Amino acid sequence: YPKVDTALITVAGAANKVTKWFPIRDERIHEGDRVAVLGYSVMPFGSAAFTQMNGEVRSTALDYSGDVTSFQMTVPPARGLSGAPVIDADGLLVGIVVGYSGDLAAGEPVYHHALPVRYLAAIQAPTQAS
Repeated sequence: YPKVDTALITVAGAANKVTKWFPIRDERIHEGDRVAVLGYSVMPFGSAAFTQMNGEVRSTALDYSGDVTSFQMTVPPARGLSGAPVIDADGLLVGIVVGYSGDLAAGEPVYHHALPVRYLAAIQAPTQAS
């Protein structure tokens, strides 16, 4: 799914196990909602250690029907978080990180961008011919 910097990997026998770790939030994400990104970021920590970075939803992009198509977060800047889960204050999965914008070295604010969790259901792995 290259248009959204996302890959879906299917592991035989592991169907539907992601919801054991991260129950999915059904309601829409809103500006100001508290969120956390979980992952193994190399920067700014210098090693690939598991991290939890907290922030809030800064803005949302909406489609013509008012559905959120992506959202921007104030989570601290870090590389290597593409594909990381974004959870809300209740521990519910709300999205996945797809990139960031801004240049900290140039003094610009850096914001992570995420796709809402509903896109995970829309991404389907190719099936193999029998």
